[in-house]
Amino acid sequence: MYGKESSSSDLDKEKIIYVFGHQAPDTDTICSTLVLTNLEKEMGNINQVIACRLGPTNKETKFALQYFGFQEPTLITKASEADEVMLVDHNNPGQSAKDIKQAKVVKIIDHHGIAGFSSPEPIYILTEPVGCCCTVLYKLYKDNDIPITKNYAGLMLSAIISDTVLLRSQTTTQRDVKTANKLAKIAGVNLEEYGKQLLTKGTEISDISDHDLVFQDSKEFPVGDEKIQISQINSFDTKEPLSRKDGIKKVMKEYMDKNKDIVLFVFDILDIFNMDSYAIVIGPRKKAVENAYHVEIAEDGVVFLPKVASRKKQLYPDIAHHLVSIQRKEKRSKLAGKSEEKKEEKKEVKKEEKKEEKKEEKKEDLKEDKKVDKKEDKKEDKKEDKKEETKEEKKEDLKEEKKEEKKEENKEEKKEEKKEEKKEEKKEDLKEDKKEEKTEEKTEETKEETKEEKTEEKKEEKKEGKKKRKKRKK
Repeated sequence: MYGKESSSSDLDKEKIIYVFGHQAPDTDTICSTLVLTNLEKEMGNINQVIACRLGPTNKETKFALQYFGFQEPTLITKASEADEVMLVDHNNPGQSAKDIKQAKVVKIIDHHGIAGFSSPEPIYILTEPVGCCCTVLYKLYKDNDIPITKNYAGLMLSAIISDTVLLRSQTTTQRDVKTANKLAKIAGVNLEEYGKQLLTKGTEISDISDHDLVFQDSKEFPVGDEKIQISQINSFDTKEPLSRKDGIKKVMKEYMDKNKDIVLFVFDILDIFNMDSYAIVIGPRKKAVENAYHVEIAEDGVVFLPKVASRKKQLYPDIAHHLVSIQRKEKRSKLAGKSEEKKEEKKEVKKEEKKEEKKEEKKEDLKEDKKVDKKEDKKEDKKEDKKEETKEEKKEDLKEEKKEEKKEENKEEKKEEKKEEKKEEKKEDLKEDKKEEKTEEKTEETKEETKEEKTEEKKEEKKEGKKKRKKRKK
C-alpha cells in the first residue's frame, strides 16, 4: 500500500523532502501539494516533508486557502537543494523546476499522461485518468484509512471545482463528481454556491498585469521536436480579457522571442457559462489550431472555439495531433524535396558531367584540332622546310654548279697553264736543244780541238820519239 515503505534506505538520517507542482501553479497544484504533504505525515514519514511552490498563487487559489485556513506553500527556486522531491499534478520535466534533472524524484501523483519523464531508479508513480489530481489523492486517503478533516476536504473540493470548472469540463469523470459531492459534505459547503464563489474570484483580472495574466496558468508541451505553450484563464465576461489582447500578445511574443523552441503560443479564455473559448494565437504553427478546429484565425490573432473548454482533453491533444500531422507532412515533403533535390542534384550532376564531357570533348577536339593544326603546321613546316631544303639544295646546286664551273674554269685554266707550260717546256726544250746543240757543237769543237791537240801531241810525241830515238842512235 502507498506510503508503508520508507522513501529512503537511510532510516537513521532525517531528510528534507520537497513536495511541489508545476511552474505556473493553479488551484489543483497548490491544493494537491498541501494534501500530499499532509498524507505523507499521516502515513508516518519521519522526514521533513515541506509543501512548496514554483511560482505565485492566483486569486482563485488564495481565496480557497484563506477560506479553509491555510498558508501558501513555501516558494522555492531550486528543487535539487532537497534530498528528495515528490511531484504532484505534473510529470513533464519542461513544466517542472528548472533543475529537476539534478533532483532525486521519489514519487509522482498526477492525472496527466506521462510526458518525457524518466528515472534511473524505480520510483512510485500514480497517475489516473480523472479530472483533478486531488481526486487521485482522495482515493489514497481512503485506501489507507486516513481521515479527511474539514479543511483538507475543502482544499480537495476547491481543486476539483477549479480543474473541472464546477464539474462542467469535458475532463470531468463520474469519479470526480462523486468525490466532489462527498468532499462538499465533509467541508460543510454547498457545492454550487461555493463553486461559483471560487470561480468568480479566479475571473477577476482588473488588477493583474498582462504578464501575470498570461502566466498564472500556463503550461509547456513538447510535440515532436518542437514545443507549444498553452495558457488558460476562466471568465464570466470574455470581453474584458479580449480588450487586453494587444498587451497579452506582446507578452506572448516576448516570451517566444526568448524561447525559440516554442513554435505556438495559445492563450485560452474559457467562457464559464457557455463552456466555449476564445483563443489568442501567435506563432509559426498557427495552422495546427486552424486544422484542429476547422477555423480561421483572424489577423489580430483571435479565434472562437465553440465547446472547447479543456486544455488537457481538447486543446493540447487536438493541437498536438494536427501539429504532428503537419510535421509529418513537412518531413515527407522534405524527404520528397530531398529526393527531388537529389533528382535535381543528379540532373545537375549529369548536366555538370555532360558539361565536363563536352568540355573534355572540346578539349579533345581542341587537342585533335591542335594535333591537326600541328600536323598542318608540321606539313607547312615540312613544306617550308622542303622549300628551304629546296632553296638550300638549289643553293647547294648553284654552289655545286659554281664549283663545277670553277672546276671547269680551273681545268681550263690548268689546260691553259699546261699549254703555257708546254709552250714554256717547248721553249725550254728548244733552249735546251739549242744549248745541247751548242754544247754538242762545243763538244765537237772540243773534240776536234782535242783531236787536234792529240794529233799535235802525237805529232809532238812522235817528234820527241824521233828525237829520243835519234839520241839513242847517237
